[in-house]
Parts: sequence; C-alpha cells; structure tokens
Amino acid sequence: MTAQGVRRGFPTRSALFELAAKCQNTLFRPCGTVNLALSAWQGDVKHCAEEHGMRVIRLHPNDHDYTLEMPAFRELLALAGKHWLLVQLVAPADLKPLAPILREMQVARVILPFQEVTTG
Repeated sequence: MTAQGVRRGFPTRSALFELAAKCQNTLFRPCGTVNLALSAWQGDVKHCAEEHGMRVIRLHPNDHDYTLEMPAFRELLALAGKHWLLVQLVAPADLKPLAPILREMQVARVILPFQEVTTG
C-alpha cells in the first residue's frame, strides 16, 4: 500500500475498497470492520454488502469502546441479517449479553471469538 493510501498509520477507506475489489473472484474474501460508536455505521454496512460484495463484517467492541448491550448492536444484527452478512465478534469482548439477544433475534448469524475458559 502506498503512502497515499495510509492515514495516521491506518489504510484509508478508498485504499481498503481498492483491496476489496482485488479480492473479487479469488480465493480471498474481504471482510469489513464496522464501528458502532460512529454515527454513519449503517452506511458502512451497506457499502460492505452492496458495493463490495463482502459477506462478513467484524466488530471490535473493546477497541471501539462500545458494548453489545447498546441498541445499535441489535440494529446491526437486523441490518446484517437483511444483507445475509455474518457478524464476527473480535476478542476480547464481553459476550454475557449475547445469548439473550441472539434468542430474541433468531435471524442473526454471529461468529464468536475463541475465549479460553478457566476454572477455579
């Protein structure tokens, strides 16, 4: 990636979309990251699904400073279901609120992070 495609150490949106286009018709599949703490996240989901053919979106609740209990998470699950997107939760994430939400929203498809369970 060129210096023009990087902003503050992170690839720009256009550079990521260019990379997504290069993945089309290959073994690799692009995966978009959606930040529910931003106001325009719904548009990001739509762009990922409709314009770039992504089938998976990732959420980083801890890195982006939100929880799964916020209303936007339920809204995202509904929108992802509409677009037939898998939602991948990236560890570490507090998964305690997830079970009741998934029972309620039966259409959601979520990939859970591996989390080692310790006893005792």
